[in-house]
Amino acid sequence: MDSEDLLPLTPSMFLQDIKESGVADLDFSDRSKLLKRQRFLQELREQFRCRFRKEYLAQLVQRHGQKDCELKVGDIVLVGSDNLKRINWPISRVQELCTGRDGRARVVKIKTRTGILVRPVQKLYPLEVCSCTQDSTV
Repeated sequence: MDSEDLLPLTPSMFLQDIKESGVADLDFSDRSKLLKRQRFLQELREQFRCRFRKEYLAQLVQRHGQKDCELKVGDIVLVGSDNLKRINWPISRVQELCTGRDGRARVVKIKTRTGILVRPVQKLYPLEVCSCTQDSTV
């Protein structure tokens, strides 16, 4: 597997439904215990999803307006969309910066799961693990 194809681990991955094809052996399980456990897991997932949406994604959007970290090639970003909920925004990697006359990046080429797209910087929300924070900690 190519390192470019590796997906970063994000909190939203824990919120998506797990698709399993196997069925547990129900002979050794008590129905009431299973139902109780299922309800508990559903409540826990919903609480985590709610906190993730209200706290983490809202914080990313608030930090978006700050100019302390410019986008760099290799940064992992969420691609904002007016048609999707924040939790469903696709994740992508910055491939190329296209600068304007003033030398600032205005448009960015990004690599998503479906291919390479061109998006304005205003629609990209860098995750907190961006190259500017990595450079300062190494």
